[in-house]
Amino acid sequence: MKKIIYIVGPTGVGKTKLVHALARFFNLPIISMDSMQIYKSLNIGTAKPSDQEIKQYHYYGIDLIDPSSFYSTGDYLSYVHNLITFSEYRAFIVSGGTGLYYNALTDGFSTIPSRNSEIRKKLNEILENDGIDKLYERLFQIDKPYAEKIGKNDPQRLIRALEVYELTGVPFSKYHLKRDIDPLSTETLKIGLYRERSKLYQMIDQRVDDMVKKGFFDEAKALYDKYGRIDNSAFKALGYNQIFDFFEGKLKDKSECIENIKKQTRNYAKRQMTWFKRDQSIHWFFMVENLQSFVIAKKIDIDKIIATKKELIENGSFDRIHDFIKMQKIKDPDVAALLSLKNIEITTENTCSEYINKMICDFLKM
Repeated sequence: MKKIIYIVGPTGVGKTKLVHALARFFNLPIISMDSMQIYKSLNIGTAKPSDQEIKQYHYYGIDLIDPSSFYSTGDYLSYVHNLITFSEYRAFIVSGGTGLYYNALTDGFSTIPSRNSEIRKKLNEILENDGIDKLYERLFQIDKPYAEKIGKNDPQRLIRALEVYELTGVPFSKYHLKRDIDPLSTETLKIGLYRERSKLYQMIDQRVDDMVKKGFFDEAKALYDKYGRIDNSAFKALGYNQIFDFFEGKLKDKSECIENIKKQTRNYAKRQMTWFKRDQSIHWFFMVENLQSFVIAKKIDIDKIIATKKELIENGSFDRIHDFIKMQKIKDPDVAALLSLKNIEITTENTCSEYINKMICDFLKM
């Protein structure tokens, strides 16, 4: 049976640097698990690897379709399934932050009706004229579980869920309960990366600044001039969407646009962690610059955290960890993450790489 090493985590956390090192060391191909890197011409804003890196690290899942084309999660699952089935490689690294792609690969997927342009147009008009709250209220009424799952700051998923309901009368969450398309039949090792939230946010802000210096606005302008602003996922991609707003005068200046991109990217990173935290089989590495300084700054007792989690796991009540966090009035997001993730180690970045290398060595020998 073929093997997959999943490297997941929020945007900007450092997945690419680690994945490139692993690909070199183990001579493994990389499959991108990023729903925006599939589009041609979306390069700078998606942090897409360069042409040289794509060739050097044997990347797949990059530049699959034109920005004006539609590409579903089912299409991606089929692509990866065929790639792995017919490839001569026996093991692969799959890395990215698109939760829907990850769930499809690891849990399977349900067949969902195709898009309907008339319904989407109507929903986008509501979004434009009445705001996102109006759409969220509607979704909350018809599909509370899915509304609570995605939150109100995700217009793309809000519109898709409402569209499916309009077409079928079936809540979107119901489709997630059935799996008529099987997951990949592989052995898996799941690794997650996380950092202190304040450090992660600093890295995200710096990454956006670097993208702007590389010509992000020029790239977005070329897309806008060629296609306009069509109703397709590529044109709602993080960063591009905000720059298109700037072109249309919805943001007063470039500085406001850049700050908006930073804010939306930080929010996206937070949603990604919420998504991936649901899979308690992921082995997380919480990277800090200095372990002792982190422990002192957070005023935490690592041994006590480990003992608390061990007790809850042994009692079969780890699913109540969030009740424990609320009861203890733990508001620090980093401490809450250490408690809520079942398999997590606090390490420095260098030590993290060593741990992961050993895990993968053992996994590939199995």
